[in-house]
Amino acid sequence: MKAHSTQITIHFESDTETSVSLETANALMTITGTTSIEALIQLVLISLRNSLKIAYSSDHGLPTADQLAAIARLSPQDLELKLISSLFNESSEDQQINTDQTDLAMLISMVTEENKHAKIDL
Repeated sequence: MKAHSTQITIHFESDTETSVSLETANALMTITGTTSIEALIQLVLISLRNSLKIAYSSDHGLPTADQLAAIARLSPQDLELKLISSLFNESSEDQQINTDQTDLAMLISMVTEENKHAKIDL
């Protein structure tokens, strides 16, 4: 994923209820151990996000057997599959699964709640 850069300009003023001086920002950088205004802003935004309890919805874990079956039903049947671990191995040729020999629905139907961690190699 390509990182996007957004630039902002900060005009430091004197310390008031609605503004912070450059001297205060530098003191905060020293106290927090940050090395740039950008890092300080990120730290403050994270702290504010956490104190306001703003967060994305939690992940519900691995798909259920019903969800996997629905994926299999909706997926193209001539799809060539590769094991997830093959993405990280140099010799992934021997790990290819061709759906002409084994279809996706059959592969997914072998995954149950009890064995999903053993069958789904992350």
